[in-house]
Amino acid sequence: MITLSITNARKNLGSWVKRAASGEQVAILVGNHVVALRPVEVVPKDYAEREYQLSQEEVCSIATNLRTRAKTDRQAGLSRNFTGDIDALL
Repeated sequence: MITLSITNARKNLGSWVKRAASGEQVAILVGNHVVALRPVEVVPKDYAEREYQLSQEEVCSIATNLRTRAKTDRQAGLSRNFTGDIDALL
């Protein structure tokens, strides 16, 4: 593990972040604390909680309702599979 002071980390922060993103262990000393740089995976549930201030229970409830609605719509013939170019929609 590479351990840096804030001053040394700041000098070449982009390089340290890239190295941490590629799996190298990089830490920065902040007073009496060690702060690790490491990649994190952002998942849609986490996004909804942070962006819309929803609790995990609310996110799960919304997901359940959407699945139920999609199933009902499929059974009623109100939906169909998308066969187009997803990139054209973005």
